[in-house]
Amino acid sequence: MAKYSGQVSYKGLVSVEDDQIYITESKKDAATKTTIEEKFNITEKFREFDGKNTSVTVKEDKDLEPIED
Repeated sequence: MAKYSGQVSYKGLVSVEDDQIYITESKKDAATKTTIEEKFNITEKFREFDGKNTSVTVKEDKDLEPIED
């Protein structure tokens, strides 16, 4: 059977505002070495999958403090 796999991926800071979920991604501009932030409304993106079978994974990236001897 043929299959289609539509997917989207974001990595950044999650915020919830007015019942909308946003992801803010931070990237380094190679030319200027400055940080560029882009904000995406993922609530709107999820609406594209309304009524479809999906798999959603959320993972927290967290820096850990080293153990001091």
